[in-house]
Amino acid sequence: LIMADVKTDDVNVRKTPRLAGEFIRGGIQRGTGDEFCYLVDDHAVARLMSVTGLGTDKLTTKTLTAENVNIDAYGISPDGTHLALLQTELDYSRDVFLWDRQNGKPAERLTTVNPQIDTWKLPTISRVKWKGAEGDEVEGILELPPDHKPGTLLPMVVCLHGGPTACDYYGFQFWIYGRTQLSTSGYAVFCPNYRGSTGYGDDFLTNLIGRENQIEVEDIMRGIDHLIAEQIADPERLGVMGWSNGGYLTNCLITHSDRFRAASSGAGMSDMTIQWSEGETPGHVVNYQRGLPWTSGDQYDRSSPLRQIQSTSFKTPLLLHAPGADTRVPPINSRALYRVARRYLNSPAELVTYPGAGHTLNSYQHRLAKMTWEQAWFDKYLKSSE
Repeated sequence: LIMADVKTDDVNVRKTPRLAGEFIRGGIQRGTGDEFCYLVDDHAVARLMSVTGLGTDKLTTKTLTAENVNIDAYGISPDGTHLALLQTELDYSRDVFLWDRQNGKPAERLTTVNPQIDTWKLPTISRVKWKGAEGDEVEGILELPPDHKPGTLLPMVVCLHGGPTACDYYGFQFWIYGRTQLSTSGYAVFCPNYRGSTGYGDDFLTNLIGRENQIEVEDIMRGIDHLIAEQIADPERLGVMGWSNGGYLTNCLITHSDRFRAASSGAGMSDMTIQWSEGETPGHVVNYQRGLPWTSGDQYDRSSPLRQIQSTSFKTPLLLHAPGADTRVPPINSRALYRVARRYLNSPAELVTYPGAGHTLNSYQHRLAKMTWEQAWFDKYLKSSE
């Protein structure tokens, strides 16, 4: 049995408190018994769990992997005694481990795909918590430079994950969305798991419906305030970046506030009506806006950064990334904001297009271009003395 992105209620396991509100990402039966294994997003960790007794009154669940080990994928031997795990921790990324469940020993590491990581000075990765919108607890991941001294204020880039039904994990990540690259370049990197993220319960996820560009924005802004109060982030050197829904939230934040000195928005929505009419997933918009443009027009407007622009605040230097063949979030979204910034408000903006690229940048050249542009953009506006 294979499942993708289904909540626990959908597989009839609501009887156990251990599973309530967690987010199942895939499952497979172990061996010939009745044990069912699956991946769960649970408080910024991708755990491998199992359940026995499905369809009975004796439902039992347990976590199979260590506390802070993230499991990206797994496989099970035919007799169910061995598991192959693709896992990540704080100091390595996605290596294969073999776990013999019968001998009681930790999983054995079989690969070192990226041995160069062992020679790097890695960022310090931690979890942070704060009171978000409505006083609810919100969690995020904070990366600090390896040589950071406590009490030294840092330029900080807020990195916003996509989805929104996703999360940033408590583990090592070196990818094109900021983590490791920026933190080892002298920045604090803050990755909030804002309202709508997975792994924090069903209410935390569904509270975003009908409240986009509102409740999650408050979650994020309060997290920034928390790190300023903790004397980590320099309030005069704040940046924000994201891709997909993270790009959308970047657009939201810079039209809400003039606190950010630089922003990088990739493949992000700017107008919900445009997104509903042009994007390949109109149902996503309808669900989150609780209706169609002609029945929920006010909600569409409130959720659209393009319709919330105030010329007195929309001055953040803005780097926009637009994949040329993106059908998920069509590039017209980014082109519209670029036109506003450059033609009507005369604020700093650059539009980078990626010919032939879909919603995700897959080619090496495109990924390198994105990372190079962003490094230069944040260095110019957050580190330059000009």
